[in-house]
Amino acid sequence: MTLKKNCEECGMLIRSCKLSKNKLTGKLSCWRCNRKIGSNKFYTPSNKYQKITKFSITDDEKKVLRKNKSQKQINRLCEQLSNVRIIDKIKRNQEKEEKINREFKNTKTNKKFLEGLNGK
Repeated sequence: MTLKKNCEECGMLIRSCKLSKNKLTGKLSCWRCNRKIGSNKFYTPSNKYQKITKFSITDDEKKVLRKNKSQKQINRLCEQLSNVRIIDKIKRNQEKEEKINREFKNTKTNKKFLEGLNGK
């Protein structure tokens, strides 16, 4: 006979081997409740019912959290990084447009040169 205990979060009766102690609350919880609560004590999701997954926090936020920064500093850093990405994207688009314009201009001058040689 297997030992069964109640999950301290949701109250479900589950085998004790399926329960684990949550790092934040210190309570025994099932895997569903454990995922809902999460294990990163520095991260607080904006939505109350949002599940914490490995994709819900960026690498930049993780680096800042390791340095024990506040939420305002994290938001400021993420805002600055997004601005840098936007500026880089704009620069890349401008470089592509300039390259296309140069190629178009070169083909246009080549056509004029050939027309001049042929005497049309």
